[in-house]
Amino acid sequence: MSRRIAVLCAALVLLGVLLSGCMRQLRSETIIIPDTEEDSAVDQASGPFKVKTYYRLPAQAAENLYHISWLGRDTVIGLFGEARQELSIERLVSPYETPEKLRDVGGNSLFAGLSPDGRYVCTIALADRVYTITLISTSDQQAKITDTLTSKQLLVSKNLTWSDNGRYVSYMLSDNGQGSIGVIDTETGTAKRYSLPEWKRSDVIYSIKLSDDGQRVLIVKGGGSRLSFSVGAWSGSGFVSQYEHELGGDSSAIWVGGSSQADWINKDQIAYIGPDGSLYAYDLRNAAVTVLLGRVGSFQLSPDRKYIAYWKGKGSTTKDMRIYAGKLQGNNILNETAVYQGVVPFQMAWNPDNSGLLIEGQKVYAREAGPAQPTQSAPSTVPSDLVPLHDNQSFIIEFE
Repeated sequence: MSRRIAVLCAALVLLGVLLSGCMRQLRSETIIIPDTEEDSAVDQASGPFKVKTYYRLPAQAAENLYHISWLGRDTVIGLFGEARQELSIERLVSPYETPEKLRDVGGNSLFAGLSPDGRYVCTIALADRVYTITLISTSDQQAKITDTLTSKQLLVSKNLTWSDNGRYVSYMLSDNGQGSIGVIDTETGTAKRYSLPEWKRSDVIYSIKLSDDGQRVLIVKGGGSRLSFSVGAWSGSGFVSQYEHELGGDSSAIWVGGSSQADWINKDQIAYIGPDGSLYAYDLRNAAVTVLLGRVGSFQLSPDRKYIAYWKGKGSTTKDMRIYAGKLQGNNILNETAVYQGVVPFQMAWNPDNSGLLIEGQKVYAREAGPAQPTQSAPSTVPSDLVPLHDNQSFIIEFE
């Protein structure tokens, strides 16, 4: 009997050794970015979003960054400058250490923004009471004026908005008090105008985003501190709304080039964050509403709309504020994985093959630490005992 017990014990010991070896293979990794707080690292479970490495943009570039976009799998392109009138277009290739200046944008720019695919920069300039909208190619740096607004017209949108495929860029204007939407087609280099009958002077238009086919329109607007959206389609030379709903958060959650509060899933569906903080999907074909996620501050879909990055603030510590990645499949989010924490993102962007995630945001610290006043407002979902500092974090997470 003692021999059988000895054999059994030996077998159990061997099994334990084998299991411990398996556990070592599945052990999670952490993201550690130098010169940041320890709470930036996130313990990860195994899954499709296993972090391979990270890249931080150079400090000087990050400090002067105005807007940034992917240009390819391992190349980003950005607008850099200490002032909006002194912007330049610069390119960075992995490992993103040395920016290469392509050209200056030009003076008198009121706004400049990159297309999601990095192929174009669109600028709005004001001179002699005339607005000029110019399209600049980042491949050959050639510029073309695509639209002008006379003194009888007034640009009233907060910024330019690109379609996800980078073909269309749109903006809001008032023509003798009547609301109009301007749309530039980058393939033809031409501009069109559409009427917006529902527009009121009290409305603040934050974005006008066309679907990739250019036929449907998603408008995010505000009045006071409230946000809402209207989604519809062109009818002749005007916009007709099909569905409207209030959005979660307030106007402080909307930034230039920032993460989404509402966006296209495809030409028939949109995703939006409701007043309760849940992420919903709305289908224009049958008016069906589906809950995708709960308690979301902002989100960003990948170019092929198969993946999603989103920010959550569950509690009142920096460790509770995390950026997640997941797979969008039907009306479900699968393989949710925390990839970073302690940063409030105001831009998230996937590279073309979904192997990298660009994040630009601000570090958050406990209020009792006596932080300086922030230069940008954080989304209203940031807990009251935390505050974002002027400590911009610009980095790229590369997945295995």
